[in-house]
Amino acid sequence: GLAYGLLASMSPVSGFYTSFFPVLIYIFFGTCPQISMGTNSVTALITAAMVEREVDVYLNQDDENTTLSTEEHVDYRESVASASAFGSGMLLLLMGIFRVGFVTSYMPSSFVGGFTAGAAVHIVTSQVKHIFHIKIRTHAGVGKIIRTYSDVVKEIPKTNIADTGLCILSMGVLLLFNLLNPKIKDWRGYEVPINLIMIVVLTLFSHFLDFGPVWGMNTVGEVPFGVPAPTLPRFTVLPNIVSDVVALTAITFAMTISMAMLMAKIHNYDVDSNKELIAYGLCNLGSSFFKCQVSSVSPPRTMILSNTGAETMLNGVPTALFLFIMFFAGTLLKSLPIAYLAAMIIVAVKDLLLQFLTVPKVWKVSKADFFVWTGTWLVTVFADLPWGIITGMSISILGLVINNQVIEGSLIVCANNEDLLLRGEDRMFVHQPKGIRIFYFPSQLFFANAEIFKKQLFQNVFDPTTVHAMDYQLAEDLSSSVMDLENAEVKCIIIDCSAITYIDMDGVNMLKMVIILYRKAGIQILLARVPERTMRVFENGDFFSLLPKSCVFHDVEDAMYKEQETRYGVSRLSLTFSTVLMPTNEPSTVNVQNAGSEIF
Repeated sequence: GLAYGLLASMSPVSGFYTSFFPVLIYIFFGTCPQISMGTNSVTALITAAMVEREVDVYLNQDDENTTLSTEEHVDYRESVASASAFGSGMLLLLMGIFRVGFVTSYMPSSFVGGFTAGAAVHIVTSQVKHIFHIKIRTHAGVGKIIRTYSDVVKEIPKTNIADTGLCILSMGVLLLFNLLNPKIKDWRGYEVPINLIMIVVLTLFSHFLDFGPVWGMNTVGEVPFGVPAPTLPRFTVLPNIVSDVVALTAITFAMTISMAMLMAKIHNYDVDSNKELIAYGLCNLGSSFFKCQVSSVSPPRTMILSNTGAETMLNGVPTALFLFIMFFAGTLLKSLPIAYLAAMIIVAVKDLLLQFLTVPKVWKVSKADFFVWTGTWLVTVFADLPWGIITGMSISILGLVINNQVIEGSLIVCANNEDLLLRGEDRMFVHQPKGIRIFYFPSQLFFANAEIFKKQLFQNVFDPTTVHAMDYQLAEDLSSSVMDLENAEVKCIIIDCSAITYIDMDGVNMLKMVIILYRKAGIQILLARVPERTMRVFENGDFFSLLPKSCVFHDVEDAMYKEQETRYGVSRLSLTFSTVLMPTNEPSTVNVQNAGSEIF
């Protein structure tokens, strides 16, 4: 907690408060036993940028503000942070009440990975001044990380070697035990609490060897005694931090619900994202009255609870009890070197930085995810955190739009000598059913891809706009891109609508247009496997005045048999794929490498 209070550009003790009150509230309102609410490196970093910006604005408003004492500076920072927690809590609560938990669908893992990896760079950068114990100006806005390192280079001659040495040594010890603890746990059944040991040892050394006065090292300083009295957040700053509050809300929800879903998958239970939203909102609302920053999930503590078998919400009681005791023992930590807290923070975000190792795999699996990941990371690092969020979400949404423009419909064919329907013509031992073409469109149908649907249908069957109804049966000499002899025998087109789970008015109108065009060319259109929701849209959109419900079938086979019964006047029981549906000419077989069969 102390380290994250420092990371948020507030007093270290504020991290204690944020590690206590949200945990206590989540016990009563949370639904995921393994989730541990409290401080989070990403939200702390966003809070730090917001607090520093608002402090600068406040100091420049009036000359009298420039004479504020250190205590008044700290109070103002905490009031701004608590206001952001209040605003974020209200947003999360309203999102839960209005059941908008579905927004997680629009935050892909590639976006979260790129953003958190970029945020980790900012986190490490924010601790550089504590590593070298130098004073540098706090920057905000686009390019702040470049300006920060420019200032570091200028101030590096003023480095305090004692702080730097202690930080490097502490990081080495922490990293060593990160590697050893899993083996120690397998051997002895428990892990060495190295963080607690280091805090105790370094505090004692600092106190008795006078690290502060003698070595000039920066220490935590006075820690308030007891539980803080509730105070109102500074509501007047809320209009200035709306964008920060929205960013904090989005990140809090995305990270926490993602971890909750992971825990639910591991421990085999369901998570209600809307109930979780309400719990996160109440955690932040309640804690905002106790000088807390925005609280979110703590991945390390959550994984510890998962690995130790936490099964009920009462697992937060020991944590809250321990932190409550620390409120009264916190004064003993005033000699703790801040350089060690910086080391703790850097080691804690190690896994976020190591996400770079997954980038080559992302490239191999999905080029689209690769561009989302790298684009989000680059903007997050070289611009700023809010811009990283906006860019990542924008690229993700743009990817959805592009994917809707490159959809490839396909024909469904029959397997030779078997009553099977297979997707794709480029297989061996398959044929087109005689007089029928079955078209499958693997997407929802709406304004963004309605033209793509028509184009794919015309490419896979033929373009009826190039054929006059009166001489359709005589058309044998058109180019292969339009229609060949095989297409001239087509009497019916069956559209498999199983993937059209959503359709808007543009989609309905496009279907109507297609039906009219093919009807003029003497071709009947049948629909199969239409989802219930899409059927309701058809009914409300007066679709069945053009195509009667008798032309809509439960399955593709039903539509095929109905068309054959109508054409040949035979009963369904006498029909099989291998008899009536087999074309008179031998089917061509291509692409031997793709001969594997996939039952549709």
